[in-house]
Amino acid sequence: MVKAFLRKAHTSEHETTNCHLTGEANNDIHLDLVSIRGAVKATAVTAEITPRFRKAGWDFDKLNFLGNKKFYVRVTGWFMLDTEHIRRPIVRSTNWEIHPVTKFEVCTLTKPKCDQGDGWVLLEDFEIP
Repeated sequence: MVKAFLRKAHTSEHETTNCHLTGEANNDIHLDLVSIRGAVKATAVTAEITPRFRKAGWDFDKLNFLGNKKFYVRVTGWFMLDTEHIRRPIVRSTNWEIHPVTKFEVCTLTKPKCDQGDGWVLLEDFEIP
């Protein structure tokens, strides 16, 4: 589990992990997570929502809204070393990822209150204001 600010959400292109299928429904949603709101991508940790674990209500419009507003989020999932990017580096802080994401929560109060355990809402229950 990681608590961080969602810097950006974006869909992937076809990847080996998804049998090189195309289209948003067949591909991962990549999340750039940072410890400081407004931090650059080079400091980000990647989390990926895969089509096989994507719950109803985990849609790109909602994730894009959260990323644009730099919401504080709590992401739970498996840690995976993305060995593909050891040979072909990309801009981020580590090749370890949260992949797949199995739970996604949004902080609806202040960061300090959420850090104390209050104010978390499941992404599938979150309504865009």
